[in-house]
Amino acid sequence: MTGQNKDELHAALRSEAVDQRFMAAYVAGDRGLPWRNDFIELLTDPVDVVRQAARRGLIILSYQTLNPDELTVVEAAGKTLPAPAEPLVCSVDFGPASGASLSAQKKAVGQWVEWWAEKRPLNGRGSIQPRIPPEFDADRDIVHLASPLLIAGAERKIELTAFFRDAEGSGYTEALALAVARSSAIDQDELREALGTRMTRVTDETLRRRLDDRMSEVRRAAILQLTRRESKAHVDRMTSLLLDPEPAVQRAARAALCQLSGQDFGPRIDATESERTQAVDQWRKWWKKNPR
Repeated sequence: MTGQNKDELHAALRSEAVDQRFMAAYVAGDRGLPWRNDFIELLTDPVDVVRQAARRGLIILSYQTLNPDELTVVEAAGKTLPAPAEPLVCSVDFGPASGASLSAQKKAVGQWVEWWAEKRPLNGRGSIQPRIPPEFDADRDIVHLASPLLIAGAERKIELTAFFRDAEGSGYTEALALAVARSSAIDQDELREALGTRMTRVTDETLRRRLDDRMSEVRRAAILQLTRRESKAHVDRMTSLLLDPEPAVQRAARAALCQLSGQDFGPRIDATESERTQAVDQWRKWWKKNPR
C-alpha cells in the first residue's frame, strides 16, 4: 500500500475490508497526508486498530500543524537534523484510547473537530517532544501494524504477506516476526519466507545486529540469511545462540554452525542445560583451531 497513489489510498480508507482501512490510515499518517476529516471519521470505526491508526494520523498532523517550518528544515538538511531555531510544540492527542466506549469515541471526535477549528497549541512550548505520545511506543505500534496480517482471510493474507515482504521500513520486519509468533503453524511457513526475503536486502552488519534482536523470529531469520551467504564472520555470536531461550533459534544456530563448518558438535534438541553448555564449549574450541 505504500506504493499506492493518493486516490487509491484515499479510496481504501472507506473500504469494507478492515485491513484495507487500517493500512490506508497507517500509511497516510506516515506520509503526513492532510486528511484530518477522514481520520476523524475513522475514530468511530467499529474496529479498534482502525481507530488507533486514524488517531495516530491525527497526532502526526497536529505536530506538523503546530511546527509548520520543521518539515522544510528537515528536507533541506538531509539526514542531519539541526537544532530548532525555537523550541518545538508538542503534538496534541485527544484519543480515543484503545478499547474506548462509543461515547468516549464521540467525545474524542468532538475534541479533535474543535481543536482543528481553532488550531490551538494546547500543550504550550517547551523541549522537543516526540511526534507520537508514549502510548504509541514501539511495541504497541508493531502490534497495530501486524494486526491486518493476523485478522485477514486466507486470500487477503497472501496479498498482505507480499506487501509486508516488500515494503520499506524496519517496522515491517518486526511486524512479520510478530505475525509468525502469533499465527498457526499453517500460516507460519509463508510468513517466515517473507521475513527471510526481507533479510536478503540488508548488509551483513545489519544481520549481526539482528542476531541480538529482541524478537526470536528475527534472530532466527538473521541466522538463516548469514548461512545462505556462507558468512562465518559472526559464528561466535551464532554459537552463543545455541543457548537462546527459544528452541527455534537454537535449532537454526546448530544447523548454521554445522553447514558452515562441516562439523556437528550438537547439542541435541532434547539436550540438558549442561549438555548444551558443553556443546557450546566444543564449538568454540573448534572455531578457535579453525579460523574463519
